[in-house]
Amino acid sequence: MNHLQVWPYRFHFLARAPAVFPQHQSGNILRGAFGTIFRRIACEPQCPGSLQCEIAQDCPYAQVFEPRWPAGPSGLADPPRAFVFRPTGLEGRNLQPGEPFWFDLHLFSPALTYSLTSSSPSGSWASKASGPVAPASS
Repeated sequence: MNHLQVWPYRFHFLARAPAVFPQHQSGNILRGAFGTIFRRIACEPQCPGSLQCEIAQDCPYAQVFEPRWPAGPSGLADPPRAFVFRPTGLEGRNLQPGEPFWFDLHLFSPALTYSLTSSSPSGSWASKASGPVAPASS
């Protein structure tokens, strides 16, 4: 019998500048920022995107953010993502510089866990971060 496994991670940050997390949008904001940083790390700058990429089946970014199941049922050719952001406590917050905050990321695939936690030739997650937040360790 298969069992659902969850790999929970908690990320701690400090606001570098004022940051606004509107009500009911925190998860989307986190997903967009996370995807942008992950693509910078995992993909070559000239990558045309996962639909046209010759190595998409081996690309960590494509596997996590743009998975494809071309042989599956038509309704699942673009399957659900195997991760969930849990922005508990960020909804409706206006962060000030230096203010700490955190969020959780739950992964539902060991392959995603490896993709997101292994180092890359392009550098670390922290070195690619930009915008009004910074990893708490910086």
